[in-house]
Amino acid sequence: LTFFTQFVMGSHGMPRRYYNYLEQFKPYHQASTVGSYILSLGFLVVAGYLLHSLFRGKRAPANPWGGATLEWETSSPPPPYNFDHEMLAGDPYDLESLRWDPSTGGYVRKDPSSVRLTPAEAH
Repeated sequence: LTFFTQFVMGSHGMPRRYYNYLEQFKPYHQASTVGSYILSLGFLVVAGYLLHSLFRGKRAPANPWGGATLEWETSSPPPPYNFDHEMLAGDPYDLESLRWDPSTGGYVRKDPSSVRLTPAEAH
């Protein structure tokens, strides 16, 4: 509605950057103006949702998508020693090893390893 009407006016011979336009183009200009208001309103709605989610939104859990690869096993940002416990690399598509944890709102391993590494042992 905003830009297509301007394209139509140009294809009908309307010149650009004039102080006053011909009367035959007035409905197109009005439609383009209404379209720009709608476009601005849509932008403000999206910007409002963005600001709301940044300041008052729910925090995402550690593994919200149920990814089974190693990058989902550490915190963000990762600590200097990368993982809190020893990790065994397996099939990245082994989604059977994950379960939904309602307390965190994310996915966790069914059998987390009990081995805890200190930063010195991690290297």
